[in-house]
Amino acid sequence: MKHVLYAAIPAAVLIVVMVNAFFGHIILGSTYDRSINKYSIYVHLQPEWNSYPGNILYDVTNVWSAHDPASESDSYLPGINPDDISSLSHYNKNQLEYQNSKSYVELKHEFSGCELDWRPIPYRYAADSMRNWIEVMQGVQVTGGNNTDAIYENAAQSDPYVWIFPSVRNTAYDASMQAELVRQGHAQFIPICTGSFANSTTTYDYSIMINDPGIGFDAYFVKSALDADAYASGSEFEFYKQPGCHIKNHNSFAGTCRDVQPGSGLLVIIPDRLDLSLTKVRIGLHERALQ
Repeated sequence: MKHVLYAAIPAAVLIVVMVNAFFGHIILGSTYDRSINKYSIYVHLQPEWNSYPGNILYDVTNVWSAHDPASESDSYLPGINPDDISSLSHYNKNQLEYQNSKSYVELKHEFSGCELDWRPIPYRYAADSMRNWIEVMQGVQVTGGNNTDAIYENAAQSDPYVWIFPSVRNTAYDASMQAELVRQGHAQFIPICTGSFANSTTTYDYSIMINDPGIGFDAYFVKSALDADAYASGSEFEFYKQPGCHIKNHNSFAGTCRDVQPGSGLLVIIPDRLDLSLTKVRIGLHERALQ
């Protein structure tokens, strides 16, 4: 009898794991009522950069309130049915890009915009909640402190996909040196995702953290990808001037930008002064629930 149990129990566990892996999203569903997009952007700097052969990994989590496209007008954003992936010809795309006449290779998912969303099934939500709690215990995240907005703090305490990083200024060098360094730095545009219509605005909470204490980042909420391109080419660019919508020379930060228009995004600039072989930048974007 024992021999039968020794064989039956592992088999039963394996069946449960396989069923959950392939059909868990159907059987369990999701009680999470927000849309999530999680993706990474990998950047490999070419010889023109002082930081060559440095690499940057942008780890992005975007949480937003998406309307049902079937029940809304043509002004709906992001633009396609999240369940339809027929338009995505490749999972990843790898291409050569340029900023300030310096080249880099960028590897990103084709759904790095707002084309698809994802909602966690219960076991994944529980695991991510535990991971979030551990980060709070370790001090990687904080429950309040640098952000006095109760709505944001409450969301972060109850939602594992909303982060609050402590406000830490870069002390490796001063602001004037940072201003000089970011002129030739790497700029990455992270589009916001929103269910708002084109003639309305929204509010976004955001968090950024870099794993290298020897450099600081600058960040701006800009009105479109065109402004990010303008910055990358050394031209004038538009960004939201209201408090909370831009930050300079920090190692980590959490803030809120209000009155953001659809089509906007977060522009993060990393100085061309990388000491690590892989510089990791965590970015969390969280749209306030639409009314």
